[in-house]
Amino acid sequence: MMLKQLTWACRARLPIQSCILRRMLAALALLACAFAAGSFVLAEDLRPVWTTALVVDAVGSGDEGSARPSAIFEGGFLAGLPAGLLRKRWRHPDGRFEMAWDAGELLGGTDGVPARIAPADRQIHTLRDRGDGSHATVPFTWQDLSPAQQALLDRPVPGGAVDGLGQRRLEYLRGDRTLEGNPFQRRVGVLGDIQHSNIVHVPPPPDGPGDAGYEQFRQRFRQRPPMVYVGANDGMIHGFHAERGTEVLAYVPNALIGRLPLLAEPAYRMQAYVDGGLTVSDILVGGQWRTVLGASFGGGARGVLALDISDPEHFGAGSSALFEFTDATDPDMGNLSAPPQLARFAVSQAGTSESRAFLVAASGNNASTGGACLFLLSLDKPGGSPWRLGENYYKFCVPRDSGASAGPAGLSMPALVYGAAGEVRQAYAGDSQGNLWKFDFAGRPPWHGATPDKPFFVARSAQGVRQAISATPRVLNVPGAYLVVFGTGGESAGTISQSAGQSVYAVRDAMMGGGAVLERQQLARRKTADVGQGGLAILAPAPANGAAADAAGPGRDGWVIDLPVTASGGEQVVGSPMLIDGKLVVVTSLARLSTVQAAASRVYVLDALTGLAVDGMPSAAGPILNEVPASSIAIAADPPKVGPRDALGRRRVAQEFVIIAPGLSSGSDTGASDASNAARGSGDMRFRASTTAGRLAWREIPLLKN
Repeated sequence: MMLKQLTWACRARLPIQSCILRRMLAALALLACAFAAGSFVLAEDLRPVWTTALVVDAVGSGDEGSARPSAIFEGGFLAGLPAGLLRKRWRHPDGRFEMAWDAGELLGGTDGVPARIAPADRQIHTLRDRGDGSHATVPFTWQDLSPAQQALLDRPVPGGAVDGLGQRRLEYLRGDRTLEGNPFQRRVGVLGDIQHSNIVHVPPPPDGPGDAGYEQFRQRFRQRPPMVYVGANDGMIHGFHAERGTEVLAYVPNALIGRLPLLAEPAYRMQAYVDGGLTVSDILVGGQWRTVLGASFGGGARGVLALDISDPEHFGAGSSALFEFTDATDPDMGNLSAPPQLARFAVSQAGTSESRAFLVAASGNNASTGGACLFLLSLDKPGGSPWRLGENYYKFCVPRDSGASAGPAGLSMPALVYGAAGEVRQAYAGDSQGNLWKFDFAGRPPWHGATPDKPFFVARSAQGVRQAISATPRVLNVPGAYLVVFGTGGESAGTISQSAGQSVYAVRDAMMGGGAVLERQQLARRKTADVGQGGLAILAPAPANGAAADAAGPGRDGWVIDLPVTASGGEQVVGSPMLIDGKLVVVTSLARLSTVQAAASRVYVLDALTGLAVDGMPSAAGPILNEVPASSIAIAADPPKVGPRDALGRRRVAQEFVIIAPGLSSGSDTGASDASNAARGSGDMRFRASTTAGRLAWREIPLLKN
């Protein structure tokens, strides 16, 4: 069992005898590490747990595109130990998988295979705070840290006695393994566990707007390496070469330096460090195009950060770390798990196109004030300038809902709606009290009218119990309105109530303004029906007047699906719904009777406008995926198939998508495909989407002459 579970440590190019030997050595090393740390972990418990995945589909069309494999990046950890996993596999069109690289092996080495980069040569940087709110980006080396940062590393535990091992502790964090076992913790590998962070893929800048400045930016960085970024609980954001798997850069947030010594303690147990979501965008900042990475700290700290990763191979030249913003600056900032957003807001008078780039973040949970606020943090703030409310950051706090409970009302990350010029016009965000808030940014700074005085919608179960909205909603354009789609529940599977019912909502905003708060009774109800083997069908009560099933059209306010609650517990939405060609993909986590039971998930594929099953699918919800965390599910696209032209020149373009659950087909990289696993009820689902291309309409213009 143990050898089979550790196939990730074996490279296909080695003889089979070497593979078996390396897996045996890895198993023995893991058990020895666990014993040395005082953690008595059984061999069968030391299994890979895949927590996040990203699919990068092949570029191309027709026969050429169909022959290209997709890349699947998967991150996670080894159960029972703070050992991170990050790998890349190729998914071939016939469903075969092929291992490309294992970043943990390349970064830290394995028995008989040295690390690809020496610890002293790693390009690791941090932010040096000057004490007045200003900062500079510096190498994460002892001589470049401030005296205050050095003092924090000189203490084995925060607030403890100084032991003078700060420099050796820093070298340990950089990957030096000479002092493992005495006095520092023995590690399986250098890469920390990846639990709640997501993976982002960043290619060279693509073709973009017809803007001279952007074209200059694109040409300057068109040869930069393709990268993947992820946050890990070794206290770093890592940037890896997407083709080679080698680390190009890493960043240690200054906000975490005081807790870094715990990572070296022999009694260390897994904790959150850089455990939140990441986002990346090419965006115009202060008149200059940049590639910016925004990150949430998750449970590691209360706050967010922004990095300039335009040139990853030369990261760290003074100002690559744009900023860190934490509760030390504003006590309304809390813990954030979802990725922040990068967007531009209009800052000039109506009729002009001037705008400013911001990182958009919510207050999240656990803010010391208990408030629920939306933050706009200016990306063009100079590193030498402190934060000033109303000048380089703005804050919009919603009022306390009189009908809510006495608990905190943490605000979730918002969904943004953009105007014709690409500037943000509205934002929708939920809170832990079940309120959906709408912010209006149609004005100009300081946007006095942006903060709503009452919620737009209140999510309540059929029994009238408020349902927390923890994930970022999605917004669709429908005729004459927006459709806001979201699910309810906690931020992670561990927050599921064993009995509370949760739901999936689509709420229509006709943008009339000033109306009453929408309620559940105004939505079309969808029912679930068990179709066996854990699958569910989504049904609509037959309309008495034969009306269409569209619940998002004029005169209709949306739809709601109540997720099942069984004897084993409740089911909740974890993460934001995914929108693919008008299809809504919702992933849920199922509660378990015991905390030691493995994760389980279910995938719903719905028509976004109706809340019903998509065409051709007998069930809107697939079978239960055991041992699959909801956050790890990703979607890959097969090459599109273009049909023949009809009499009007139109063609149907059909595409099939496969929902991939990492690890289910990882036992052998040349084994069964995810599709065949799905057919056996043990893996993934497929669904189809189609659109019309070619000549969609025509009209005759009378009296027109050549």
